Amino acid sequence: MKRYQLLCCLAALPLFQASGLDLNPRWIDTAIDGVPKHQLFFADGDKKFMLSLDRETEVSARFGGTDFRFPKFPDADFIMLPSRLTPGDAFDEAKLVDYRAAARALLPARSHDAVVVEEKANPIPINDWKSFRVKFRFNMDARAYAQEVTFLNVSERDQIVLITSAPERDWNEATQRSWQILRSWQEMLPGDEAPPKGS
Repeated sequence: MKRYQLLCCLAALPLFQASGLDLNPRWIDTAIDGVPKHQLFFADGDKKFMLSLDRETEVSARFGGTDFRFPKFPDADFIMLPSRLTPGDAFDEAKLVDYRAAARALLPARSHDAVVVEEKANPIPINDWKSFRVKFRFNMDARAYAQEVTFLNVSERDQIVLITSAPERDWNEATQRSWQILRSWQEMLPGDEAPPKGS
């Protein structure tokens, strides 16, 4: 998938709104267990939530969230965005129609023959998070693609949207990389931040 096709689709949607959790990428120096590291984090008031990245991941701000790119797989994307829905919108059958519609609205404009190949409740087995995922298969530019859209309650107040997209040939790699990023999510504790240089 050409990246601009998905990003243009996102830009046209009134799907996302600001929440207490700011998903714009920020960076901080840490010294966890004495190991210095330049760390990506998201801010939520005085709290900071860190993510660990490898050297094969690039990061940029997009539409109030963060876009993770993998240069070895240039047509794959992993995007984190705030959701217009809320954790109070329980993932029960009465509400799932809204989540299904929101997930389908994120398909690229040039996609066709899109079908839902899987729906899954609570696919993320960490942090006691509640979530709902819809996976699509579609065709574009004579190639087969897959896209997962996951609505994730990260707190009682904040819901975020995770979008993983890739040609089917790169799908396993894209999902493994996006999972490694997400599973590294942790709150920064007092003392994790590296002291200023020279102190």
